[in-house]
Amino acid sequence: MRRFCINKLKTAKASAGFTLIELLAAVSLTTVVVGAAGFGVVTIMNANAKSESKTQRRVELNRALDYIAGEVRQAEAINKVSPPASSEFSASTIVSGTDQTVLVLDLPKLNDPIVYRVAQPSSSAVWQGPRVIYRWGPNMNANGTYSDPNNSTNWTNRALIDFIEDKDSSPDCDASWDESPAANPKGFYACIESTPSGDSRIAEIHLIGELSEEDSYNTSSKVFARSANP
Repeated sequence: MRRFCINKLKTAKASAGFTLIELLAAVSLTTVVVGAAGFGVVTIMNANAKSESKTQRRVELNRALDYIAGEVRQAEAINKVSPPASSEFSASTIVSGTDQTVLVLDLPKLNDPIVYRVAQPSSSAVWQGPRVIYRWGPNMNANGTYSDPNNSTNWTNRALIDFIEDKDSSPDCDASWDESPAANPKGFYACIESTPSGDSRIAEIHLIGELSEEDSYNTSSKVFARSANP
């Protein structure tokens, strides 16, 4: 009878459950494990988001370069002399003092050249700095042709891509080629073949975009103006 009572007492103690200290220790340990796992998941998600953002910026910069290169190929000359002096072009300047002309393209059957420039953004909240590449020229129709190609009064100055670097670039142009802009190129510049007439048919275009505060992406392409003189 005594042995039965002792066994019953042991069984009761064994089935009594965890003590308060044991429960608190288990809860603390679980909290640490779950918190560490959650922090790891958030870190991975943030890293993936940053990586995807940088990849998208590279795609956008390459597309912008492809668009510029495509228009250069349609040109009959890359004019290094000066942009047009028309009042329409002058009125399209974005931020006075920061505007740098990079490419002036003479296209067949256009009365005025198409101009690519880089400048600080306007007050618009849509396009962000440090710098923005702008294109002055005719608008495009849905079928890819120019609208009002001979009427520059209807041409517009449109932003092509933003987040262009504002740091001084160091163009590595061939000694016989000209840099455009000639002084203090920042984020968007071209090495243009030097010719006696000042009108070239070959250019190496460079775009430098900001991926983050500490990271940038440089994409470039050598392009030939293929259109023959009319």
